[in-house]
Amino acid sequence: MDIMTNQKNIQKIKVSQDDQIKISETISKYQELYDKDPSSKIFAPLAEAYRKAGQLEMALRIATQGTNEHPGFASGLVTLARILIDTSEHNEAISYLKTAVELSPDNFLAHKLLGESYIKLMQPSKALQVFKMALYLDPLDEFAKKMVKKLESLSAAEFKDDVLTITPSNKISSNSGENSKSSNENKRLLTSYNLDRYLSLIDAFISRNDFDKATQTLTEAFENIGKSPELQRRQIFLSKRFADSSQNINDIDTKANLQLKVLNKLLSRIEDRRIY
Repeated sequence: MDIMTNQKNIQKIKVSQDDQIKISETISKYQELYDKDPSSKIFAPLAEAYRKAGQLEMALRIATQGTNEHPGFASGLVTLARILIDTSEHNEAISYLKTAVELSPDNFLAHKLLGESYIKLMQPSKALQVFKMALYLDPLDEFAKKMVKKLESLSAAEFKDDVLTITPSNKISSNSGENSKSSNENKRLLTSYNLDRYLSLIDAFISRNDFDKATQTLTEAFENIGKSPELQRRQIFLSKRFADSSQNINDIDTKANLQLKVLNKLLSRIEDRRIY
């Protein structure tokens, strides 16, 4: 990645005089530690301090070197993405944020920045999905609440119960004139499309606290599409929500536990029937 920034795209960061003093002190502290060990993870807070100071070229250089040294360090990737966002390099920022989310699914800031980047690129459906996940991680965050409400209202038709009519991927038939490569590509594209719509519907039900329908839809998605990291992530989330909503943790026959048992049994049967 070219560390030279486009000066026209740089967004100036306004800070008060008191904040400037604090930032300068922070830079001095972390710079000293960084100079002693340039391969340490201290690069992340140092680059962030330079970003806040408006020294984006320096911030970008340090963050780039640091993430090359520590590609599995989610916080470092988020820091680099923030710098790229400040220079309006949203596509590149998204690639780092996606990796950060994969490495650290509970990283609220990564989800929030990812959603903001999708909005900048005029991709509201992707932004909605990301902001919903951010809201799951921090239900009290006002910005995430506002964005979910606004984006969902813009695409409300997507989430009506009678809109989602999905053809299971295993029912796709190819025309006689299509070769196997084309057929496989069609299956892949349709599976991806169906997955996105299932995720949107599941997220919509969860946002409405309708966990019964969310669970039913999740089960259907597993049956029609199979294993998917995004579906499994929502399975874990629903399992936790069911457990948390249990009225009596000593009662194994509560509604939460019963639904969890049913879901696990259904998924087990589905896995037994699937052919890989």
